[in-house]
Amino acid sequence: MSEKPYRFRGRWLVACLLGLFLVCGVTLVVLPYAMGHWIEHRLGQQAGGDISIADIDFNPFTGRFSISDLHVRQQGRELMVLPEAELRFAWWPMFRHQLVIGEIRIRGFELSVSMDKQQQWHVAGLPLAALLALDGGDGGWSVRIDRVLLGGRLHLQLPWYEGMLDIGSLQLFDLHRLDGGKPVRASLIARLGQASLLWNGSLDAFGEHPALDGQWQLAHVPLDTLRSVLGPWLEIPVHSMRATLDAGGKLHLPLDGGAIAWHVEKLHARKLQLEWTDEQPLSLQVASLTVSGLDQHLRMDDLNIDALSWRLGSAAAKQLAGHMDALHIARLTADDKGWTWGAWQSAGLRMQDSEWLLELEHARGMGGSWRGQLQLPGLSLSQMILELADKRRLMLASLELQELKQQQENWRIAKAKADHASWQDPSPDAALPRAEIEHLAADTIQLGAASAMLARLQAQSVKLGTDPQAMHELAAEIAMEGFHWQQRDWQLASLRMDEAVLVVIHQARGRWSLAGVPVHLPGMSSKGRAPSWRIGQLELRQGQVDLKDRTVSPYYHERFEIKHVLVKDLGPRNHGFSPFFMRIVGEDRSRISIDGKMQPFARHPGLIAKAKVSSFSLASVSPFLIASVGYGARTGQFDGELTLSIVHGRLNGVADLQLRQLELVQRDRARAEQLGHSLSMPLDTALAMLRDDRGDITLEIPISGEITNPQFDYRDAINQALAKAMQKAALGYVAQLFQPYGALITLADLAYEAGKKLRVIRLAPVMFSPGTSEPDVQELQAYLDKVRALMSSKSALRLTICGRATAADAKALRARDEASDETALLNLADRRARRIRQLLLENYDLPPERLFLCQPDIDKEEQASARVDMLLR
Repeated sequence: MSEKPYRFRGRWLVACLLGLFLVCGVTLVVLPYAMGHWIEHRLGQQAGGDISIADIDFNPFTGRFSISDLHVRQQGRELMVLPEAELRFAWWPMFRHQLVIGEIRIRGFELSVSMDKQQQWHVAGLPLAALLALDGGDGGWSVRIDRVLLGGRLHLQLPWYEGMLDIGSLQLFDLHRLDGGKPVRASLIARLGQASLLWNGSLDAFGEHPALDGQWQLAHVPLDTLRSVLGPWLEIPVHSMRATLDAGGKLHLPLDGGAIAWHVEKLHARKLQLEWTDEQPLSLQVASLTVSGLDQHLRMDDLNIDALSWRLGSAAAKQLAGHMDALHIARLTADDKGWTWGAWQSAGLRMQDSEWLLELEHARGMGGSWRGQLQLPGLSLSQMILELADKRRLMLASLELQELKQQQENWRIAKAKADHASWQDPSPDAALPRAEIEHLAADTIQLGAASAMLARLQAQSVKLGTDPQAMHELAAEIAMEGFHWQQRDWQLASLRMDEAVLVVIHQARGRWSLAGVPVHLPGMSSKGRAPSWRIGQLELRQGQVDLKDRTVSPYYHERFEIKHVLVKDLGPRNHGFSPFFMRIVGEDRSRISIDGKMQPFARHPGLIAKAKVSSFSLASVSPFLIASVGYGARTGQFDGELTLSIVHGRLNGVADLQLRQLELVQRDRARAEQLGHSLSMPLDTALAMLRDDRGDITLEIPISGEITNPQFDYRDAINQALAKAMQKAALGYVAQLFQPYGALITLADLAYEAGKKLRVIRLAPVMFSPGTSEPDVQELQAYLDKVRALMSSKSALRLTICGRATAADAKALRARDEASDETALLNLADRRARRIRQLLLENYDLPPERLFLCQPDIDKEEQASARVDMLLR
């Protein structure tokens, strides 16, 4: 079988090629319009305005892409006008997912550059951050731009300045991906009005912290224009600045509103004029100013001024006015934190006159004035005044500083002395409103922007207060070591005060003050975070405490002599206990000693302590007794030991007291009745039971409670503890005396005075045979002997005798065919009581005014015994 010969059909290949060329042609025609539509869409999406493009030309064979007449409008304003832009790219790197743009040329553009109130930059209405998102993601592609050539005009719209910057030429080289990977090399030739600007450096417009860095030159620049453009970075407290500058140096300009840093290699100013505000009237005119060698934020290594004339107005003119022919400054530094004159270890500042005045101020509201003589490597000032933020003021008189050293923001002073120092803080919640100190001496002072360290300080006559006419002397001498301050927090290794005078006042609503200064105790509200502080050791020696309490009536006022007080590791930073001890002596020569440890700044304050008191006058604390129990002390004193523990909100303690010659008088009836109710007996009865042969009282008082309970009250806790202790002691005394009848001694309610009840001590009853009113006198003798002994030893006691009849009496009377009704039973009970009273009067010589009869009664309990109740009150 023969094979059919193969025949080439060329018409199909021709058709495929024609179709391919047709598709490519349509693509080339449609692609520019698609790209134009994409550009308009993305720019409009980001800028939120109207975007128009007159023409787009794209030549895929040469890699040329151009745009004509691109306009970006927003609310009727032209944000960008681009007459012509052209770029050239290469196809072959695209096969490796690389877009290589050889050159971009833009001429005659007009572009709006603005900054909003949040210091965010906008280019043609686009947020600078949004420019990073215009590529829409990389998809694994990389972009490289070899060169960009720009020429046109920038419309600057800043919060502090509006104007035009004509760009003759801006060239950018070796642009990498627009994601902040690396800064790009750049050069600029521009004009700002009549001034010219040359710049050569790097631009990082799309990094995390966009900025300009490079070498700069200015020529014929008006100083007021430069100040307007660099407003937030060049704040100088003058009313006006006029001069023409030629300058050059290095510059770091953040584009996100950060602090500018610039290095001036040369500067020439012509016809320099400075005028201060009315508050600081100062005018300065200099014919010529030449500066060289500036770095940091602003540093003058060599400043020469010829024909300097100046004047100071207002009150300052009284200290300084005149003319100086020459001024030389070895080094002057200035930044956003203030101004610093000279390297203090060298002869940095020289004036013809030894008397000088310098006033400085900067944006942070901190300034000051110095007057005196400059003596280097030390410094001697007759007066220094620092005006801090919020009108706080520090004044030092006759200040001497030795071995001053400064490096950037840090200062070190080997020694410092001052004859007088005063501090004033007028803010309503000031922790220290006013202070005055005499004769300060300090060693090794280190100061930073937000930190301070002081190795040692001694001072005399420390005064605190709020009124300058009524300052309170805190201590005759004070010494401290190891002071460290960081931001708002501070710590102190040790603080010692000799001959301290602590005026402590307890005001209404729980407020306290020390030397007239309000003291914020733990738990009191405060705004914001409270400063954290710590004192390693606080010691008071040979001083006094003037204690005043205005929460009680009458006001309490007592003065104590401080022998020795020591507290360790004190402050809110210490989460454990702070050990302490205290030795003080009262004006009446009473002595108080306390040893223990405390936790005053914990969420639930804690205390573990043992106190010992001797010969303390009760009359002096009478206001507190009245507030607590309703009784004041007419006289008396006490010795005592108190063991107290407050841990995790639980209060436990025991007070062992010995009261001598106590005499009480009722001052607050309501609280006295409350004590009587808690005591379950009249106070006089309890005290009479407790007094020994000399009239003294020995008492053990246990104290407990949950202080975290919102209903807890120290007065009520003490009241209840005192009542229970006195009740227990009184019953214990009587029970012991009446052995073997002590087990029968209880408390009872006695009805009297229109239904009111009085709690009394019920002694063992006198028992009777049913139906009889005559006791067994022989059997009763031992018991009545104990009654007489008690009544004889406690002359304040009264005995109430109450006859009781029972059902057994009624049964016995019926058995004898006698009347057994209620009247007969009451008569029987009355005869029993009268018989016992008669025995006590006749056989035991007890006075009748101390023996009382009560209404007879019938005890209807089935098992009740016929008896006479003996009640002490």
